Amino acid sequence: MAALKNLESGELRIGGSDSLFKHYLLPYLEDFHQKKPGIRLQLNHGTTPEIISFLKEGRIDLGVVRMPIVDAQLEVRESIQLKDCFVAGARYAELKDVILSLDMLLQYPVILFSRNSRARMAITELFQSYGYKLKPEIEVGSVDLLIEFARKGHGISYITREFISRELEEGSLFEIQLDVQLPPSQVGIMTMRNMPLSSSAKKFIDLVR
Repeated sequence: MAALKNLESGELRIGGSDSLFKHYLLPYLEDFHQKKPGIRLQLNHGTTPEIISFLKEGRIDLGVVRMPIVDAQLEVRESIQLKDCFVAGARYAELKDVILSLDMLLQYPVILFSRNSRARMAITELFQSYGYKLKPEIEVGSVDLLIEFARKGHGISYITREFISRELEEGSLFEIQLDVQLPPSQVGIMTMRNMPLSSSAKKFIDLVR
């Protein structure tokens, strides 16, 4: 019991998407593991609905997901804000520094994340609010494929800017400028309401926030 309380042993189970683990959580996981090497980390990958199910079933201690999350059983702590954008590769170089309307954007093949992702739902709702139906040419299940397909010129990908900082800096991708503002998205740390957190879960949440 003393070892668990002092974070010398135990387990921390975290749920999240592949992209959030790789592009957002990895530095925190490395830092936590370095400070508390006795705590075994278990990472569970999934979509937001799957992470919510994992949490309610007791399979994870906390989930890191895109907001909003509206569920009376869950408590969500805001963490960081992300900015999504459309990007393209060299094949569409003529679009650099050109401001496109949504109608003009839809003249090009669009590549989107799978239907059940929070980012996909948000951008679909945005287009619908302007009276447009966003129909992708290609749908993929990972951020890496969004990046690679855009780089190879298969279309214009919708992706989180923070996940492609290296590609934007080196010039293999560039951001498409639009005449409408794309709303930012918030990342939240999700736990069960009125359920006590383990010492390791509390420590990790404090580290991230």
